[in-house]
Amino acid sequence: MSQRDRVADTALGLVVGLAIALLILVWTVPGFSDPADSKNRQQHAEQTTGGNEKPVEPPGFWETYTTPSDTYAQWVAAFSALFSVGVSTWAVWLVRNTLELNRQATAAAVEANQLSRQTFIADQRAWIEIEGVEIVSPLTWDREGRQGKLSVKFTVRNIGRTLAKGVWITAKFVAFHDRRDTLVAEMYAQSKNMSKNLGASIFPGKYTTQVHHLTIEKSITDAISKNFQRDVWEDETPTPLRLAISVHYWLVVSDERHQTGGVIDLVRADMPGNMAYGPGYGDTPANKLGFQKGIDGDFNAD
Repeated sequence: MSQRDRVADTALGLVVGLAIALLILVWTVPGFSDPADSKNRQQHAEQTTGGNEKPVEPPGFWETYTTPSDTYAQWVAAFSALFSVGVSTWAVWLVRNTLELNRQATAAAVEANQLSRQTFIADQRAWIEIEGVEIVSPLTWDREGRQGKLSVKFTVRNIGRTLAKGVWITAKFVAFHDRRDTLVAEMYAQSKNMSKNLGASIFPGKYTTQVHHLTIEKSITDAISKNFQRDVWEDETPTPLRLAISVHYWLVVSDERHQTGGVIDLVRADMPGNMAYGPGYGDTPANKLGFQKGIDGDFNAD
């Protein structure tokens, strides 16, 4: 129950309570309804004490409330009070209903305003799209450190209607068997506390590019070797890799954070879908490699 409902219910209770108390006072206290009653009772007591065989008799209960000479006004007052109680109760009830209707109207207006704001944001906001992912260096392997190196250029474009600020690209290589459904979510979570002042600002229709020099960690090649039960560093064993990409940015129309991203497969450019690369194959030229979208389809955006 709201504060306004409590106030209205309290007012209604006070009106009804006071009216009932007034009626009880009028109808149950003879001295209140008939001021002469107290004097008659006193005379009756004095005459009885003095031996008067016919003392003044005070009016009885029925006589007090039915004698026309002194109760017409009381009847009128009683019915007037009862009528006033009804009118006051009705008035308080109307006020309470009016407050409830006002509250519903206010809630509807707030909901409509929020819906209008959401529609405006969806129409005017920035939308960042991953437009290109290009390999710009050979895939090299460090046998001593048991790591790989590859440089990748990312192109992201603002296809929305307003500025995107704090555009930040995060990417990392992962093993082919790592779960796709958690990789990007984990990257989103890791970058959610980054300041909106970091990263690029991209105007509508414009794009920006970034080159990331990525490392294929030893833990990844070890996981692939364990999965295939072969040492990928010693044999010409395909070493399937995936690139997880996360791009987060801030809107200027609502100061909200959004992201886009996904997971793509590293494949042989001359043999689409083939993953004949890895430490056992030695270094691979950039023009022999490329990326393709996996079974999950396109990048996801919110």
